Amino acid sequence: LATPRKRCAMSGLSGLSGLSGLSGVAGGPSSPIFGVFTYYWSLSEASGVAASSATSADLTATNSPVAGTGKVGNGRAFVAASSQQLNRNMILGIDYTADWTICFWMKPVGVVGFQGLVFKGIPIANLRIYMSGSTYTQDLNGGPGYTSAAGFFVADTWCQITVTYQGTGDKKIRTYKNGTLVNTSTANAGLHLDSDAARPFVLGSLSGGSYLDGIMDEVGFAASTCFDATQVTAYYDATTAGRGYPNF
Repeated sequence: LATPRKRCAMSGLSGLSGLSGLSGVAGGPSSPIFGVFTYYWSLSEASGVAASSATSADLTATNSPVAGTGKVGNGRAFVAASSQQLNRNMILGIDYTADWTICFWMKPVGVVGFQGLVFKGIPIANLRIYMSGSTYTQDLNGGPGYTSAAGFFVADTWCQITVTYQGTGDKKIRTYKNGTLVNTSTANAGLHLDSDAARPFVLGSLSGGSYLDGIMDEVGFAASTCFDATQVTAYYDATTAGRGYPNF
């Protein structure tokens, strides 16, 4: 992977309390989530390409989504009527024989209809994370790994979502909202899924449909790492306090 492009410098942070007992610095190598993300999109740009911590995963802006006020600095605002999304054909690492974690913040304009948040095209079954009104839904095209939570989303209200999978352990998908476990489901652990670099990774729609009206911010993906409760809380606490990548 290319050298990460830092969103902000570590200087000037004296006097702030970090995570995991750090003193004097906000975040750093002792943070339980420092250095674990394979890709991270701060979504801080005014418009255009959404830069990744690795240049191999920069996302193309389709139909010109622009900046909105994010959870940490800028986020990316999507307008459903304009069919806006961020996307790239790539292998992300959604592998059901291994561990992985995806986490992000979002704020919906409203809680009506189907609105796509995260989509990853994979050869056997696409991973979809989306809104159905105020209900959170995640599935592999309706197959294994399906889970939902009613009343999850509130209009014009920030929500932090973390999804983890422990393919090397109990084969469970866990969904967290604002640092708290919401539900647990079993995926089809026998599938080796994300192996086709020609299939898309998408933010803000379900890849050409079910577009989001709202803002997304601070999107991270960790391949081969299933966040435990401490790491989920660390990400939530750091970003809630306004610390984005890499200053957790």
